[in-house]
Amino acid sequence: MTPEFKKSKYILFGVLICALFLLLYFLVSAYLKVQKEKLEKEQIAKELNPIFGYLPKQEFSYTSKDTINITSTIEETKNELPKTAKVYKYKVGQNLTTEDAKKIAVILGITANGEELPAGNIDFYGQGKKSALSFWQKENRLNYYNKEGDFQGNLPSLENAINASSFYLLQFGLKDFNLIPSKEKSGYRIAKNEEYPKEGSLQNYDSIAVFFQRNLEGFPTTSLPYQDTLVYFLIGPKNIVLNMSLYYAPVDLTQYGVYQIKDVAVASKEAVEGKGEIVNLKLPDNYYFNIDFKNPKIDSVSLNNFDFVYLDRQGLDYLQPVFVFSGTASVEGLGLFPVTLYVGGVI
Repeated sequence: MTPEFKKSKYILFGVLICALFLLLYFLVSAYLKVQKEKLEKEQIAKELNPIFGYLPKQEFSYTSKDTINITSTIEETKNELPKTAKVYKYKVGQNLTTEDAKKIAVILGITANGEELPAGNIDFYGQGKKSALSFWQKENRLNYYNKEGDFQGNLPSLENAINASSFYLLQFGLKDFNLIPSKEKSGYRIAKNEEYPKEGSLQNYDSIAVFFQRNLEGFPTTSLPYQDTLVYFLIGPKNIVLNMSLYYAPVDLTQYGVYQIKDVAVASKEAVEGKGEIVNLKLPDNYYFNIDFKNPKIDSVSLNNFDFVYLDRQGLDYLQPVFVFSGTASVEGLGLFPVTLYVGGVI
């Protein structure tokens, strides 16, 4: 037996040993992966409690129905999403009453009787009609404005404005309307001489916008389209309420089902396949006030980011999570604009 033969034999033996170890490694890895997936499925099965049965797709009346070329660069998130989530049912038939509106008007400083309008709507006016609370009964909605805020005096801090708004909402005493302030969305605004408050800074703000969301164990919420949040306060000097908007959508948070959540990759694929809902296309302001503009035609959409939140708004049967995809839309004749698209989160 030559030395070269002995050497080649040892090399072959070493290669075989390495191959066996690699094979064993892959077999063990595959086994562990299967076991992990099995345990995960068993855990999900234990958690599931779909008491509401099959949940239909949530559709909105004002969304794009055109056939659109959609692409996505969304990758699997590094942050682990939940495998299951709670789903709640809105309380149909539990509405704001005239007595609720009267009580809230008094809390906001309006003591005069309301003036009835068509469709059961009521306006409550303050002295000289410088403040008013409008109650849209069919829409379960309240809106308040106060023109007496002269922007003179000390402005509250962000924290004080949040506390003042929370106190007002607590006094309203609306049943099954458990909301908390969103510090992430709240912030400084410039309202004086502005038709709509715009964002300000510590140096130039004259009011503070405070937004509220449902208290869902730390889960963020969205109310788009049409609504930013269910409740909004604009607080001015001396903690005076300059504006308030409230969409009443009661939910009993003690009654819920537990449903399985889609993977990000599955939701992204559905978005590309046109199974989502384009709910927001942010065009320039002049577009909405020009009667010569036609309805926008979206040629294509590119998605590059997402959030996993609860969709909480009026007009829905169930309070449940959704994937909120964002990106850019190419609009025929206008250019590129931010776009938002929803895909249901529940399997």
